[in-house]
Amino acid sequence: MADRETPRPSSGNGWGNLSRTLALWVLGGLVVIALFQVMSKQSAPAAFTYSEFSRQLEGGNVSAVEVIDGKRIRGQFRTAVEHENQQVKAFVTLLPVSNSQAILDRLEASGVTIDAREERTGMQNVLIFMLPWIVMIGIFWFFFRQMQAGGNRAFAFGKSKAKLLTGDTPKITFADVAGADEAKVE
Repeated sequence: MADRETPRPSSGNGWGNLSRTLALWVLGGLVVIALFQVMSKQSAPAAFTYSEFSRQLEGGNVSAVEVIDGKRIRGQFRTAVEHENQQVKAFVTLLPVSNSQAILDRLEASGVTIDAREERTGMQNVLIFMLPWIVMIGIFWFFFRQMQAGGNRAFAFGKSKAKLLTGDTPKITFADVAGADEAKVE
């Protein structure tokens, strides 16, 4: 039986595929770094000195705080405050005295919502911070592996692999096969 498939042209040396793969990895790395930069700037509250925080508290601009281990305060301003040439609503400050009742009394007198919690352990912080990155890198890894599998089929998952029959497809009949006549059952 003659091979009816048309041979694929060779791609020559693998430099084209290698450079394309390398470019995709570099692009993926740059996207991850850019996302990291954007997310870290948005999620980090502005660090205020205790004096700056105290002035905002006396002005009635503090709406809610979270006291962390009695040493730090993380909170929200009622209206945005200019800090290092940026408008910020979230802040964090280090208390001069741990577990100070006087500071808590000032917060309550100003009508500030107070919450308290313990500091997360180091491993919890690492896991919470790294989980979105691990998922994102996993997705990039999946798509890059799909692209390397051949034919730029990164988005071909879920598509049918059935071949489309057209009019110019060669037809093979039973009579064309080697030894079909001799296989008749008597």
